[in-house]
Amino acid sequence: PKAAAPEPPQPTADALNGREATIRTGSRPKGVVTVFNCHFLLGAAWAGKEVRVLHDHRTIAFYDEEGTEILSHPRPPRGTRFVPRSGLKRPAPDQPSTDS
Repeated sequence: PKAAAPEPPQPTADALNGREATIRTGSRPKGVVTVFNCHFLLGAAWAGKEVRVLHDHRTIAFYDEEGTEILSHPRPPRGTRFVPRSGLKRPAPDQPSTDS
């Protein structure tokens, strides 16, 4: 019989710091992870690989199996369907718009 797979490392209590954690697998050839009905592009290197997602009401961050941060963004507004690797190109809600 095969030995049980070792448990992957878990984020430390300091990393969690009141944030919720979920585990997702990058899908599609481009490494897209879906959280909150929003697709986040991590990159082709993450296609088919397991990533951990830590989130709170302000931020969302993605970590590899060793706990190294891959990417983090401000949490997108409700209704956002896709976030590119570079993040959203609009000011945060508490910042005034620079459009004239």
